[in-house]
Order: sequence, then structure tokens, then C-alpha cells
Amino acid sequence: MSRIKYGEEILGIIDELVTTSPINALSLIKKIEDESRQEIGIDKEAFFSNPVITERLIKIGQKYEGDDNVIEEIIRTVTTISERFNVKTQNLYDFLFNHIESKNNKIKYAIASCFPFLPQFD
Repeated sequence: MSRIKYGEEILGIIDELVTTSPINALSLIKKIEDESRQEIGIDKEAFFSNPVITERLIKIGQKYEGDDNVIEEIIRTVTTISERFNVKTQNLYDFLFNHIESKNNKIKYAIASCFPFLPQFD
């Protein structure tokens, strides 16, 4: 798949996240995370290493702020991307810090699991 086609496909999923229901959003975010975990190719490296992708996912997380399942999946996805493709932004750190005090244990666990990969948490 060409780099442009790959980018268009993933960006299409991200664009769909903006207007979909929380239940549908959860499955779409899982698709993005699964894609970011697969073997790294030049197309994937070029796409996921761009901080704009992480920033867009964080904005989507802010849209679904009231849905803990979506927030948990967003945290897992952005930290996976951050770790694998070395994408670290201030908005990522801020997003994670905003959810440290969550009452949801799954969210706390998702944030705790990313501490080793994010130097701001040292």
C-alpha cells in the first residue's frame, strides 16, 4: 500500500471518530491501535511518527471525556504510538496528567503502564 493510501485510510478512521457514537469510537480507536502495533514499515513509520496524529487522537479523547472506555482506549493508543514511534508532545503529557486522578482503575492502569516510556513521569 502506498504511503498516501495508507495515510488516507487511517485519517479516514480518525475523521470518522469526530462524528460517531462512543461505542463505534471504541472499535475505531482499537483499529488504530492494532495498526500501530503491527510490523513497522516505511509507510507506517512516516504516518505515525507525525505528532499531528497523536494530537488529533487527543482532541478526540477530549470530545469523549465522559466515556471512560473511550478515554482508556485513547490513552492506550497514544502511548503505544508515543513509545513505538517516539512521538512525545506536551499535549500528550497534559492529557495523561489530567487523567491521573481518575476514579476508573482501568484508566489509572493504562496511565501507569506508560510511565516507563514517557520521561516527564520519571
